[in-house]
Amino acid sequence: MTIKGVVLRYLLTYVGLLLLLGQALSMLGIGANEGIFIGLLVGSGLWPCLMFGRRNGRYFDRSEKTLVVASFLLIDLIFQIIFGNLLLPGMAPLLEVLLAFAVLVLLHAVVITLVVQWAGRLLARKGLA
Repeated sequence: MTIKGVVLRYLLTYVGLLLLLGQALSMLGIGANEGIFIGLLVGSGLWPCLMFGRRNGRYFDRSEKTLVVASFLLIDLIFQIIFGNLLLPGMAPLLEVLLAFAVLVLLHAVVITLVVQWAGRLLARKGLA
């Protein structure tokens, strides 16, 4: 499996689950819940990283890990902008929206980095990578 394969699997999993979960929560009348979406982020990131390690018998080197984290974060940010209604005018003052988005970016960057590190440790513990 290539790095492109890892990123593509993350993209498809993240977007698919984001749409399904968002629709399910909407149908149930449940509002957006960051805890649920962080879980979705963890699962969507962990699965392709574990698949990479299992299929290749190794884990990412430093440059690959940086590329994977940056790619995952970019995909996450694009969909946060689209589904987070960041571009809707009149929701809140622009400065507050940008500050909230900055906090969200930082939180998701930390989560994605930890997930990629965690996948490597899980594979190392099992002796697969």
